[in-house]
Amino acid sequence: MKMPNQSLSMISQDFGKSVDFLLFFPYFMKVWIQRWMPRMRMVDYKVEYANHRKFNGGSERNVRKKGSAVRIFTDVELRRIPLPAADGYRFCETCQRYSAMENVHCPICDACTSEDGSTYVHCSICSRCVKPSWVHCSTCGRCALPEHPCLQAESSSEAGCFHCGNPAHKRRYCPLISRKRAR
Repeated sequence: MKMPNQSLSMISQDFGKSVDFLLFFPYFMKVWIQRWMPRMRMVDYKVEYANHRKFNGGSERNVRKKGSAVRIFTDVELRRIPLPAADGYRFCETCQRYSAMENVHCPICDACTSEDGSTYVHCSICSRCVKPSWVHCSTCGRCALPEHPCLQAESSSEAGCFHCGNPAHKRRYCPLISRKRAR
């Protein structure tokens, strides 16, 4: 994300004025995008591709249940980007942005919090909204899937591997995950 941020900065400098950007990334890149480009915000629009087997919005077996994971990230004010009501979007007066119908505004968080196409639920213990399939784990003190590998770690840095549960390594070094080698 550092390189795209530098490129966008150079483009703005070349034009000598502010330039509006639209970037297309999966929603799960939001943390990284906003870390390197804090001005960027995620539009709730689910980007679909006509010639892509996973992101085409059709009824094929490989299509994601909640629609495409691809979203638009922009530095344009979100209220200025109208999304079509016919496709299931509405304007949230409180957030001053367009959101998908399933992205219900949480009065406690004061935001439309869903990112993945599901209706998030508020966890009063964590004080944030989480995916509906997640539950609060009193052992590790966070919300996660009910079958997550909780190792009673005092911090996530001590938690070990989230794939196999082995405390001796992290997920990226897990020997149980097959990895394609670069040639």
